[in-house]
Formats: sequence, structure tokens, C-alpha cells
Amino acid sequence: MENESLLYTEFGQPSAVVQLVRSEPQPLQADEVRIAISHVSVNPSDLFPITGAYTHRTPLPAVVGY
Repeated sequence: MENESLLYTEFGQPSAVVQLVRSEPQPLQADEVRIAISHVSVNPSDLFPITGAYTHRTPLPAVVGY
């Protein structure tokens, strides 16, 4: 199993700066569980920080979504 996330390292047009990143999951702690999610939506409001609308509160790199 791999983790997949949408990541951006600079501000700009979402189609140009967002990339799919795959990584190995981190080991779980004794009090944690892992849940598999097959699909998620990207809300239109998630696109505003990518374009740089909130640079004062969006540290980079950042993952799309809240």
C-alpha cells in the first residue's frame, strides 16, 4: 500500500503546480489505526490557496485540501 497525495511546492495555476506524490505509509503507533480511502473530492475552495490567495497563512510545501 502507498500513500497518494496532491502536493504543491509553489503558488500558481493548479494544473501547473499540483503534482501527485506517492510515499510509503509511516508506521502506526499503538493507539492509531489506518483507514484506506479510495476517492476524495477537491473542493473549489481548496484551489484558492494554490493560486497564492492566502500566502500569509499557507506554508509550502502544502497538500491540497483541508
